[in-house]
Amino acid sequence: MPKHFCCVPDCNSASAKKNNLQKYPWMKGVKLFPFPLRKAAVLRKQWIDLVRRHDFTPKKYTRICSRHFLKGQTPRDDPKAKPTLFPYNNWGKKCSPLYIFSLIISVNACRPTKINLLLVHAYLILGHFNFQFLIRLFLKS
Repeated sequence: MPKHFCCVPDCNSASAKKNNLQKYPWMKGVKLFPFPLRKAAVLRKQWIDLVRRHDFTPKKYTRICSRHFLKGQTPRDDPKAKPTLFPYNNWGKKCSPLYIFSLIISVNACRPTKINLLLVHAYLILGHFNFQFLIRLFLKS
């Protein structure tokens, strides 16, 4: 039986880890789902877009783990289900602007300024993944 890995960036779910739950307790109950078939082209394209990997083409054994689906909204429950929980969207959790602002202040180690307020708005617009890139650019300057 082939070993399956979750194709989402920064996710380390793998079928082989399910055999060693003492070492990987977070793998308990995690399932790995194949991409929709080519017949369901629209849904397949949506999944590919949601994964956000450059030049990514899923193969026969490419999988996404159940950690990226809301509870009760997996492909087993609903054939049209889409993965929605990713690192780039903070795993689907909403962050308050105040919390984001406090993170910026702690990273930037300075007093509140107009540029920090702009960064808060950028985070809200761009999402987590693109915001990390913006912060790296900001800290270099």
